[in-house]
Amino acid sequence: MSQEVKQSIVRRRTWRSLQRRNYSLLSKMLDECFNDNLRRMTLDTRAFLLKAISSPQAARMFLDRLPDVLVRCNEDIYDLPLAAEAYAYVHLVDRYCRWWQVFLLLLQGGRFPIRRSGIHALDVGAGPGPATYALMDFGRAINEIALLFPRGHEIGQLYAPPPTVELAEASPAMSSFVHQLSEERGRGGPYGASIRDFYGLRILRSKHENAQYKEQLIRGILDQDEISYEWAARLLQEENPGWHLPERYHLGMVGNFLTTPDSMAESREALSHIKQVLPPGGMVLVMGGRGRLYPMIYAELEEVMSGLRHAWRNREMCTQLTPPQLIFTKGYICSIKAHLQSFGIDVHGISQEWPSNIRDAYHRWWNPNAPFVQQKFSVQLFRRPDGHAVKIDRRKR
Repeated sequence: MSQEVKQSIVRRRTWRSLQRRNYSLLSKMLDECFNDNLRRMTLDTRAFLLKAISSPQAARMFLDRLPDVLVRCNEDIYDLPLAAEAYAYVHLVDRYCRWWQVFLLLLQGGRFPIRRSGIHALDVGAGPGPATYALMDFGRAINEIALLFPRGHEIGQLYAPPPTVELAEASPAMSSFVHQLSEERGRGGPYGASIRDFYGLRILRSKHENAQYKEQLIRGILDQDEISYEWAARLLQEENPGWHLPERYHLGMVGNFLTTPDSMAESREALSHIKQVLPPGGMVLVMGGRGRLYPMIYAELEEVMSGLRHAWRNREMCTQLTPPQLIFTKGYICSIKAHLQSFGIDVHGISQEWPSNIRDAYHRWWNPNAPFVQQKFSVQLFRRPDGHAVKIDRRKR
């Protein structure tokens, strides 16, 4: 084992021990941070939706999309007018809470990903961005807490650069939604998806693919400057000496994306590439449903992720909100319904035409006196153990 790997293991063990020893105090302070962040996320999402639903026509289109985002969520519906906004209305806040809970659980076990140089994460099937927003806000909360303590204090040592996150999302409308919501939030991104085709993601390149990629980079330099090919190749080497190295993610977040056997089958190769370059201590979190087809999907996922430690296998969780948080969230839900009605839209009458299970679900959701149903969900955690370094060919081909 190289000295570099040994030092990396010591740092990770230090991060782990710091998190576990200080969790009791951190969790209490993070509860207050969660209150603030949930309120802010809810208010920002509400403000954005109120602007998007700006006419009777928009209100009716939004209402018509609500059944679709429950029964057709696995179809390519998100570029329909206001489909992305309807999906976010139904799912964004709830899944933001779920991811925050998952990160808190990782922190309890000393496994929340922290690196002195910052972590690089991938959000697969990002949708309206709940995983990314939760990761960024959770990391920011830890930093804000760390700054309250002297630099020599253990909690103060948890300060780290904010994570960088790449979003993989096929829908341009959903990517645009994330961009606009981030502007509404005013907290520095994300500003849309950088990967449109996750199924086609290939991190590791063959010798032939590396040669093609190098040619593409050189041609890009030539398009910008009137220089010779040889000078362009030299500039590439000087300005981007690591061009041939594969992208590496410390954290992969897959939220409600592997929902059908087809999506799992089409994701196999991309997930395998992520696994192969995952550094020691790196992890892949997969959040999804329970029952029906999921046991078969998770069994195939476990096969693809073989070689990693399956630390959480079908871990069942439930969205957990305090009574004040439930009241506030319910207020957000009902305020959007009231906004639709302000345009003269007969929400109750129109919803009577929906399938009975969909209609009843929304009527319970909109009823301010009905109990808030906190959904159960399943989480898989795959992790590369500390010290299991991945050998990556660093030679320029």
